[in-house]
Amino acid sequence: MRRAATGPIRVRLDRGATMLAMMEWFAGQGFPVLPIHGVVDGRCTCGDNPCSSPGKHPISELVVHGVKGATTQIKTIRRWHRKQPDMNYAVATEGLAVIDCDSKDAIRAFRRGFNPPPTFTVKTARGFHFYYRGEMPARNGVRAKLDIKSGANAYVVGPGSRHASGAIYAVWEDVPIADLPESIADITERRDQLPQEAADGPIPVGLRNDTLTRFAGYLHAKGVPHQALLETLKVLNRTMSEKPLPDREVRQIARSMSRYPAKPIPEMLSFADIPDEKLEWLWFPFLSFRTLALLDGNPGEGKSQFTTWLCARVSRGDLLPNGDRMEPAN
Repeated sequence: MRRAATGPIRVRLDRGATMLAMMEWFAGQGFPVLPIHGVVDGRCTCGDNPCSSPGKHPISELVVHGVKGATTQIKTIRRWHRKQPDMNYAVATEGLAVIDCDSKDAIRAFRRGFNPPPTFTVKTARGFHFYYRGEMPARNGVRAKLDIKSGANAYVVGPGSRHASGAIYAVWEDVPIADLPESIADITERRDQLPQEAADGPIPVGLRNDTLTRFAGYLHAKGVPHQALLETLKVLNRTMSEKPLPDREVRQIARSMSRYPAKPIPEMLSFADIPDEKLEWLWFPFLSFRTLALLDGNPGEGKSQFTTWLCARVSRGDLLPNGDRMEPAN
């Protein structure tokens, strides 16, 4: 049996078709979408030069009343796409809360401070959009480089759209949209970061929830039972806070944290202790059976479509690019 020469696999994707499919997906989930101007050759298709919000504002001839014209009607969505093939689109946040983290520091602070559950996540030009079912007060600049988009009068740019920088908004975590956790409800309280010189002192009023949530997450990960975790938080709140929180808020923090399963600490194994084994190849020399493979690439370059194509070939028993024939398989 002959093998084809190995080399880079080039897959050309239709961004417009991908974006249309994403619009229809959101509509199918019950979340309205609306057309916004796209970006072509680094410029907004609205024609203004410079544009104050390139690739992010509604196409007025298609939705006269802006976000109020958002819809879940598939026929309307397809008509928009036919009329404006270079358009971007936005997801109206009615029934949604989207946490917009616009820097690495903001992402770390959000994850560390609120321990959010896995949810549908979109990679933006500089950060991430975390989608949750439910609404909360919308607010820009609630923290450094962190905005909240929520409610009927707000929207976020949807995955598949093009940013003014040329980057594509891309699905990062393709999992169901999670319900909005109670632990995120107090994120709208404007708080500055704790000054370095006060880091070892009493917990300031503005950082009580954040500090207790982080400590609860640490204890929960160590397997501390709920009642012991609650009592520890009460002591920390009573002895270390400038103004202690009410007990009901401390109980809510403990209850929210204990609701999630504790993540086990992974066992570390030296490479020297891993026995040698003969590899069997699905696609030589890229994919072998019973091993973990990493598919790496910039957002928007088609990793998801490529893996879907590969799964379809395997499930049908079609030839892979190396020419090896195989039986249909999972």
